[in-house]
Amino acid sequence: MSVVALALVAGVHAMSVTKLKLWSSAACPYAQRARIALEESGVSYDLVIEDLSAKSEGFIAAYAEANPGGRAKVPVLEVDDLVICESLVITEYVAETAWAHNLSPEQRAIARLMVEVSPFSGYFEVLKARYDADDLADAVSAFAAKIGNFEKFLSKHAAGPFLFEDFCFAEAAIAPFVKRSVLCLNHFIDVDIRDVCQFRNCPRTLAFVEACLERPSVLTTSLPDEEYIAGTKALLARFDEAARKAREKAPSSALK
Repeated sequence: MSVVALALVAGVHAMSVTKLKLWSSAACPYAQRARIALEESGVSYDLVIEDLSAKSEGFIAAYAEANPGGRAKVPVLEVDDLVICESLVITEYVAETAWAHNLSPEQRAIARLMVEVSPFSGYFEVLKARYDADDLADAVSAFAAKIGNFEKFLSKHAAGPFLFEDFCFAEAAIAPFVKRSVLCLNHFIDVDIRDVCQFRNCPRTLAFVEACLERPSVLTTSLPDEEYIAGTKALLARFDEAARKAREKAPSSALK
């Protein structure tokens, strides 16, 4: 019987007796999901910050243990002999094995749905429209409408600023994108999500945003704001360059 199984039989948190290693990246929002979950759990773990532009052999091998046919990406979590990848898989695994509060199957289903309907991961699509006034207005309007839909979800299901009485794996999955959307939309296109929430009368979403931004696990796993700005600027530049090359190829492709 494995160490994890023995711990479960003994009635203690499995992760209290296991060795954990998290392969992560400093700036990746998906990797931050796993770090937030581990910080919330209070378990001890080894953190390896991987340079994704020059992936180490150890990282590539660890990822291959979990997903032999995939391209190595963060996060990857090693739990004794178990290796798992994908941010939502890791986040929910940590929640189920190490967090003090347990969710019912019905609550887990609602939490998973909350991640699906969250609007915040769409912030980058808004930023990509920043050079055309009409496109940007449409993108901001669509993003604001999704915030309105999220408000309806929270109004039906949420107990307070969070979905349930306390922070759960859904918030751990969403919070990295709350952080980046608030920061980057404000910096690059002068749109503050908190103002959008107030304008559209979305008090629950505003409370959710503010609670996520203030959560200690989010703060301790976040980079300084200027590093997120610099990283987003570089990512936008790469996107702009790819879009330019695609436009240059379009006329010759059309002639074929």
